Amino acid sequence: MKTPRAQLWDEIAETAALHGVPLKMLRSSTKKRRVVACRHAVFYQLRKKYGFSYPQIGKAMNVDHTTVLNGIGRHLARNRIDDPDYAHLRRKAEMRSERAKAWWHERGAS
Repeated sequence: MKTPRAQLWDEIAETAALHGVPLKMLRSSTKKRRVVACRHAVFYQLRKKYGFSYPQIGKAMNVDHTTVLNGIGRHLARNRIDDPDYAHLRRKAEMRSERAKAWWHERGAS
């Protein structure tokens, strides 16, 4: 049986490979869409599949736990995943997205 740490790194490596993102980039601070989407998928998988805490995921991925919360919500919204356990995170991400769109729309209109 694998240790929780081994499970964590196996899942991270598997998801990174699935998205075609090098593991090193996944833990970097890059904001490239493909990498960010993969990073958010990793957050969700680690929480949903293995029940790792937000701080544990954040520590492994080199981010704050609030980034993990936001990333899970964005992953659910982006992929239109209805998961009742994380519906509140999806709603928050969708509201932030709508506010950002409105802000850009107002800015472009003036």
